[in-house]
Amino acid sequence: MSATEPRLTDNALLARLPKREIHKIEDDLVPVRFTLGELVYDAHAPLHQVYFPVTAVLSIIKVMENGAPVETEAVGREGMAGIEAIFEADGVGGKMISQIAGAAYCMPIPAFREHLRTKPRFRAIVLRYAQNVLASLAQSVACNRLHNVIQRCAKWLLLTHDRVGADKFPVTHEFMSMMLGANRPTVTIAASNLQDAGLISYSRGVVRILDRAGLEKAACECHAAMVESFRRLFPN
Repeated sequence: MSATEPRLTDNALLARLPKREIHKIEDDLVPVRFTLGELVYDAHAPLHQVYFPVTAVLSIIKVMENGAPVETEAVGREGMAGIEAIFEADGVGGKMISQIAGAAYCMPIPAFREHLRTKPRFRAIVLRYAQNVLASLAQSVACNRLHNVIQRCAKWLLLTHDRVGADKFPVTHEFMSMMLGANRPTVTIAASNLQDAGLISYSRGVVRILDRAGLEKAACECHAAMVESFRRLFPN
């Protein structure tokens, strides 16, 4: 691995594996890089590999009959993409794109399933992460039903901040509207409210987090609930 490539342990799931298991699976982990908005896999396409992001953030998008796209799940350095492979699914229900450009490691499905079968710690961590995804989806359903777009916008920015690990990251209002399931003017107003409050700055498609504590206060309870859910499942 070159000095410019991220480490396997930059992914939180892989970092929790004992060294002996990391050594046994590392040959099946191939570094890849995604550009902003790149299609990772399409809806209902065969699932050939799973991904462990390290600097990239990947979003699963569901496109409705009227063509409106909505994010249903996002994955960054905290997890993996392609959990459908755990259940031996042939494909995925939504398409996946790179929300934030960056690096990830991919693993072919046959190797992934073999490691699930033969590596107890790997299996336990992956299944626990799948449990976390289900909990996050349930939280998101409640959030979208009960909380206003400013709260949800703040929550989404916090989650992206967590996944990127940097105060500055690229995002357009159009992309944010897809993430929040709201129209672009509504998202523009929400982002402007957060900017006017001095919590973020937004210019030329780049968001900068200025006041993390203030953004946490502006967000709904769901960001804290999602973080706590992950900590309960992965206490160390």
